[in-house]
Amino acid sequence: MKKQMTTSKSRTIPFRLLLAGLLFIGSTSLVQAQENVVPASAPNVKYVGIVDARYVFQVDFQNDAPEFTLEIKDQQGYQLFVDRFNTKKFRKQFAIEKGDFGDNAITFTFVSKGIIQKQVFDISTFSRVVEEVSVVKL
Repeated sequence: MKKQMTTSKSRTIPFRLLLAGLLFIGSTSLVQAQENVVPASAPNVKYVGIVDARYVFQVDFQNDAPEFTLEIKDQQGYQLFVDRFNTKKFRKQFAIEKGDFGDNAITFTFVSKGIIQKQVFDISTFSRVVEEVSVVKL
């Protein structure tokens, strides 16, 4: 007697299930591709100090695009400065009158290749009087 080898029945995957699996795998790979977008380099704005009754800020920006726009506004939305620059290595200092500004916030807005980057500084001022007294025994 000959023994016959039996094989297990092969399962066929329904077309709808196969299509749904392929779409799921394809959608996750698309999401991963979107996460790898390299952001533009971030501008560096720092407060330098007070010079001649003015707040001084230094702006450094390594720009990947051929041009960018810089806008400086106060808390009420008044435009203090706006200009377009065509440089990749940007470094400039900006001075804002201390007397006119008071307690306020200042916003630096950079627009480059359609990407908007903002940096906000809150300015609070206070004054104090120090009275020194010297008493000497004669």
